[in-house]
Amino acid sequence: MSESAPTHRETLRRTAQEYRRRGYDVKEAPSREALPGFLTGLSPDLIASKGGDRVVVEIKRADRLKGSNDLTDLAARVADHPDWRFELITLAQPEVTGAERPSAASLARLLQGVLAGSHADDPALRGVASVVLLSTLERLLRWFALERGLSVKDRPAPAIVHELGFVGLLDEDALSVLDRIPAWDEPLLAGKPFEEPLPQDVVDQLVPLCRTLHAGLLDAWDRGGMSRIEIPCTRSAISELDEGNPALFAIRDAGGRPAYIGFADVGHLRATIGSVTARVRGKTILVLYWETREEAERAAHDAIAEFRPKFQDQAVAHAAPSDRAGST
Repeated sequence: MSESAPTHRETLRRTAQEYRRRGYDVKEAPSREALPGFLTGLSPDLIASKGGDRVVVEIKRADRLKGSNDLTDLAARVADHPDWRFELITLAQPEVTGAERPSAASLARLLQGVLAGSHADDPALRGVASVVLLSTLERLLRWFALERGLSVKDRPAPAIVHELGFVGLLDEDALSVLDRIPAWDEPLLAGKPFEEPLPQDVVDQLVPLCRTLHAGLLDAWDRGGMSRIEIPCTRSAISELDEGNPALFAIRDAGGRPAYIGFADVGHLRATIGSVTARVRGKTILVLYWETREEAERAAHDAIAEFRPKFQDQAVAHAAPSDRAGST
């Protein structure tokens, strides 16, 4: 069993102990009176000073970095005072779920902020931009892998990247960019300070990769079907499904991962899904309708190959495209 990630309180306590051990005067969750004037209105987790070295420490969970205006404001204010430095410590994030996926608009705003911060003169601001970018990239990779049937639980980002590359879901260009991230698993998963901003050329390559991964999440099921619908995995919802066209269907768990992918011909969708849900648990059911049986079978075959569900329509999974071409 893997060791649980440190909590905010534990990390704050350990950080304070380390600075005290090194002879710093430390204030945890400093009061307004204890804050320097330029931090008025903000609430950093810790400030410490020793001689000419003064540091402001902020601790945040990686999944709460995106859109964090207070974090950006804090880093910017510290950057305006050369006699102070800023230290950001990130904590591990929980497992991803389908409900947490960002919209295209929110991702665009986030990446725009990352690009702006990465060009800042102060290394603290560039460091914040780097951490936000890496945490966003990690979550996108986890969603991408999870939807395609790969295990992500308790696995560091580099291990997920390696498996995505091994099974052919990341191409050589993407892998070469990701290989340039230094000690990726250290700052985001170990509760350690992130001190070195990413090189600008790496940032400029990772931002479009984030967009590509996000597009893969949004578009993976939309490859020519007539229409689509997602319903709760309940008898009443299944009983109301339209059966007028052949369809691909996916039983999805609470995290959005396909637990079963199958095909149903005209007039058989409700009965087919009903028999599957009797043995496969799910949270929602995604149904994509197609014009012809051949198109629906091909889509189901391709989806099984890409998403690797735990269960699948065996007839579709093992039929070659040429075998289906003449089916009736």
